[in-house]
Amino acid sequence: MKASMARGEPAGGLVFSLAGAALVHDAMMSFCLAAALTAVIAPLLVLFGLRTGVIEALRTDLVEDPVFREIKPAETQAYSPEFFSRLRNREDVAFVIESIASGASIVRVRTADGTSIAMDMLPTGAGDPLIVGNGFAPPEVNEVFLAQEAARQLAVSAGDQVLLTAKRTGVEPVALNMSVAGVLPLRADDLARVYVPLAVAEDIEIYREGFAVPHRGWDGGKPVVPPSFDGVYVVLNDEPDPILRGELALNTGFYTVVRADPKLFEQRLAQAFPEGRYVLDLSVIERGADAAALRRVRDRLAGLDYELLPYILRPWVTLVGPSGASVEAPIHIHTYLPDFAAEPPFATYARVTVPAGSGLAAGTEVTLRVRTINGLIEAPVTITNEQARDTIGLPFALAALLRRGIERGILYNAETNQIEIARGGYHGFRLYAKSIDHVPELFRDLRAEGIETKAQVQAIERIRALDDGLRKLFWLIAAISVTGAAVVLLSSLYASVERKSGEIAMLRLLGLSRNLVWRFPVFQGMMIAVAGGAAGVGAAWLTAAFINGAVGPRLGFDGAICKLDLRVAGATVATLLLVALLASLVAAVRATRIEPAEVIRAE
Repeated sequence: MKASMARGEPAGGLVFSLAGAALVHDAMMSFCLAAALTAVIAPLLVLFGLRTGVIEALRTDLVEDPVFREIKPAETQAYSPEFFSRLRNREDVAFVIESIASGASIVRVRTADGTSIAMDMLPTGAGDPLIVGNGFAPPEVNEVFLAQEAARQLAVSAGDQVLLTAKRTGVEPVALNMSVAGVLPLRADDLARVYVPLAVAEDIEIYREGFAVPHRGWDGGKPVVPPSFDGVYVVLNDEPDPILRGELALNTGFYTVVRADPKLFEQRLAQAFPEGRYVLDLSVIERGADAAALRRVRDRLAGLDYELLPYILRPWVTLVGPSGASVEAPIHIHTYLPDFAAEPPFATYARVTVPAGSGLAAGTEVTLRVRTINGLIEAPVTITNEQARDTIGLPFALAALLRRGIERGILYNAETNQIEIARGGYHGFRLYAKSIDHVPELFRDLRAEGIETKAQVQAIERIRALDDGLRKLFWLIAAISVTGAAVVLLSSLYASVERKSGEIAMLRLLGLSRNLVWRFPVFQGMMIAVAGGAAGVGAAWLTAAFINGAVGPRLGFDGAICKLDLRVAGATVATLLLVALLASLVAAVRATRIEPAEVIRAE
């Protein structure tokens, strides 16, 4: 028998044939084992396909819809050019564009038949996801895009002509003839809005701020700086009644009304506290008060004997002398002009006092530097004298103009020798991340800069949490299933070896070595694993087809929600074969330890 095996069929092939014949002989047992493995593989593949399909569908909806990648400010504030430059240099930013102040963004759009609607105007430019993401080219200088709702109300479509009109108080409105380059779908914008080139939006804002726009022939007015201050002291002969105190804080522009602190009074105004009189301190919280606020206070005090002394706390200023000597300090008010005027010639109030020992002598012309919302401005002022305080004294008119610079851009015009309103900066933005995965980080970074924004962070985080949860669930179920499959194979193959110990002993007597006998349960385990794996992949494929055809459309999914990946299926079957190999090795070791003599003696 040994000689015939050596000259005939290879021993390994003989063992493989015998293992296959044994499985056929125990067909029902073999079928049950393969079915058990199929029951493990098919649900795993379907679960993985559902995870892939559902998450991919949800992510595709978020990625394709620019709204989910958009980050916009929650409140209006001024933003510097450096801010936008920094954003554009970030690798996770796909597009950012400046926005103008909300008050200047309303325009009236008129059609050829006279239909006219007031709507919000948004700047746009090259790379805008709302434009290019919907298959349009960026607008030319004389083109606009309309949101679908705006186009519906105006009854216009792409190629039609519209008239954009912008109005300024006291003058005739200006108009621009524009062509409708396209109509954005509802997915891009569900409000009635018009998208214009950034340059057009800037020109309209400049005009509404009172400036001229020469290249469009729009005239402007005088860029006067309105005064601004942090509070006002109301000096009265007697203590006011509670009703009057309440009225002074009601719709006047001041929010707190308290009795004045004498030390703060002297520090802010550089004058003695009026003994024997009752002094109230009316102050703002953040935004400065203006001349209109003083008029409202006067109206509340009508018929009383009073004195108003406004004060200013910010900003700090720096004085730089011809030799380079400088002094930086907070300010105090040392002179009031009649009625707190802020528009006399600059030379009449460009006079300051400095702390003693500052190195800047009286009569010296120095450069006043102050940081405003639009950057550092410089203006020439003259030192009138030194004083024993550690603050820089300014006339109220000058301090009030500089205080306005905290909230609004101002500049010094050397030609007119006046401090004037600067062209307004950008008061908002539209920002789009490169992917939804970048939105949460951008949102957090902007918040860290003190910029509160609105973004679909929660929706994105839900998708990411769902993806992470499904992934963990998949691996947990996979681990449990693989462990179960290993236990089933191990116990079944081991029991098979025990049950067939006589037949194995007979094979040993016929000449099969231990090296060949151990292959018997290994071949059986691998054949069962291949059959179960193939059946599992087939069952999963049929189940996925049913889910995509019958279940997906009912849940509102357009594409496949169960996507089977051939690479995943192959890896799963390979893992199953590895598990089968490891499980069968235990039975194989038992098979090699069967001694023919002991089996025959037992029988």
